[in-house]
Amino acid sequence: MNSWISERDDGVILRFKATPRSSRRRIALVEDELKIYVNSPASDNLANKEIIKYLAKTLDLKKQNIQIITGEKNRQKSVFLANSTLNTIKEKVIEVSDG
Repeated sequence: MNSWISERDDGVILRFKATPRSSRRRIALVEDELKIYVNSPASDNLANKEIIKYLAKTLDLKKQNIQIITGEKNRQKSVFLANSTLNTIKEKVIEVSDG
């Protein structure tokens, strides 16, 4: 069981720690903990916007199908990925992860 991903009838939930102001954008999966690094600062919701854009590009999803459901003002976040399946998202995350 992976604590960083779960499935609902209508999509997938990813749980991760966000790191704003990183030197490069990347996804890391380390010991069953998902981490997403983005360049933007946390101020003015810039990091959250970049996370959505980065996940859309990396996981081949539409931005409108990605919603931050918890942690908008915290580093620990949960994101809902509509119209997605657990196996597909899990495979893509593992493929792009550099953990």
